[in-house]
Amino acid sequence: MLAPAIISSPALQRRLPLPKYGIDINFCRNPQCELFAEPPDPYIRQGRPPAKVKRNQPRGEVIGSDNDKTFKCGVCGQSSIIKNNGAVVEEYRRLRGRFRAELPPPDFCRNEVCGNHQKSLAQNPGLYRKYGRTGTGTQRYICKACLKTFTVGSRIRKQHRSSSNRDVLWMITNGMPISKISDFTGLCPRDVYRKIDFIYDRVVDHTARREGSFASVDWNKVGRRFATDSQTLHLNWPNKKTRAQIAVQHLCTAHANTGYIMAAHLGLDPSVDLPDIEARMTAAGDFTLPRAFRSQARVWSETEFKAYLDKITRGVQLHPLEARMWISICNCRTEAPCCAKTSHSSPTRFSCATFSGKEASGSSSCWTPIQAWRCPSSRHSRNG
Repeated sequence: MLAPAIISSPALQRRLPLPKYGIDINFCRNPQCELFAEPPDPYIRQGRPPAKVKRNQPRGEVIGSDNDKTFKCGVCGQSSIIKNNGAVVEEYRRLRGRFRAELPPPDFCRNEVCGNHQKSLAQNPGLYRKYGRTGTGTQRYICKACLKTFTVGSRIRKQHRSSSNRDVLWMITNGMPISKISDFTGLCPRDVYRKIDFIYDRVVDHTARREGSFASVDWNKVGRRFATDSQTLHLNWPNKKTRAQIAVQHLCTAHANTGYIMAAHLGLDPSVDLPDIEARMTAAGDFTLPRAFRSQARVWSETEFKAYLDKITRGVQLHPLEARMWISICNCRTEAPCCAKTSHSSPTRFSCATFSGKEASGSSSCWTPIQAWRCPSSRHSRNG
């Protein structure tokens, strides 16, 4: 007589993403709800015997499809978007790593074969002695062991016209465009951007050093109430052909009692390489999964970002004069053989009375009626 076959129950399928390092934010986010911060049942229980369903665990309901899945609380009825816990951890680590104090400049012998290498001047002053100054007035030191010289660098010693740093900071914080800053300070745009990067590094270093003392703050005395708000910032278009602003989320948290800004971050990671993310998502099969269940859920893929740009630029039209200019450029590229040496797919310089050889900024407000323009690499001129 054959023994009856034992049929095991199928494995439970998750309706909510897995926790990551103990972090799980997929719960009712209504602070006034009795189930606030209570983790709901993460599994699909449809068709399960009633005896195997945990009655004491909050249930709720997962609604929506694909990337629009939300968790609806069974008590208060409020819905919350389902998030990927791993993406939250990755973003936290990225932001935490950005705000770190800079290391002090090296103050030791640079000769790697010397016995004084990596021995600090401040802790071992007897190993070195002063040896004049550089042309810019920086103190020079000489190693007593190998007789190699070195200087203790300053963060601003490579700054040209450092006296204008304050003016650049004031104008940036007051929303003045780069062209106006260049006119006022006499700096070229390249130097203005370099000073902005320098100021940013100093602000990050100052913030990291100042907030390093938060561990000693008595929060019971100063208060534990914080206020968090988000806003959508509209940045400039990514290129001249895509005339639409890019929306970026900005999140800010302030201490409620003092008004001190605890954190302010953009939802933008400049270190991400879109083709690399696209390859990783394809290899992991992320495109077949809802966003909350992907391995690369923190960022967009290259395909998704291009689809977003196409969506927001669907109704964008070029200025009539600007469109005529692009048509003339395309005609020159196809009809004039001498223009093959010059790429006109994104022209930036014209030789005509209207532009006087200046670069076109790409803004429709700067275009004026053009009588004729001349191709920079040929003698062909066309009516504009």
